[in-house]
Amino acid sequence: MFFIEWWMVQRIVIGVSIMLLGIAVSWYIRRRRIVWRILVRLVSLPVAALGGLLALLTITASGCQSYSEPIYSPDHLRAVRVRVSDLGATGGGTNVEVYSLHGLRSDLVFSGNWRTVDSWNVHWIGNDELQITHYDPAPGYCRDAGSIRVKCVYDDKFQPR
Repeated sequence: MFFIEWWMVQRIVIGVSIMLLGIAVSWYIRRRRIVWRILVRLVSLPVAALGGLLALLTITASGCQSYSEPIYSPDHLRAVRVRVSDLGATGGGTNVEVYSLHGLRSDLVFSGNWRTVDSWNVHWIGNDELQITHYDPAPGYCRDAGSIRVKCVYDDKFQPR
């Protein structure tokens, strides 16, 4: 099973699309009157630069992400990975994602503060039920994913490594 981070692909595609749109508009206006060329390029070229910056920052920020080893369901058709985002002084977050269809589909089932869940706190209970033990008293959310029932259990004694 291979794992595709669709949120990252989406941000890169949006950034590159904005950049290409700005460049295309600037190129399209090349034979118009000079006043129009200046006005359109004053807007389109900074927009293109911002789109490129979005794509570049998404690629660069991927180094702040760490992923656990996949935890496979008993039938090996689904897998769970814990993604920890370390954002430095501003904190970070922990997400638990369920992958299916050989990694082509991913669903976010848990979101919480930094290091609120580790991989040893995620357990499959059968093929369609997942238990997540966390120590975040108010997680962002915990939800089911399609046919997978997710049970989040708060444990105040659990402390991350």
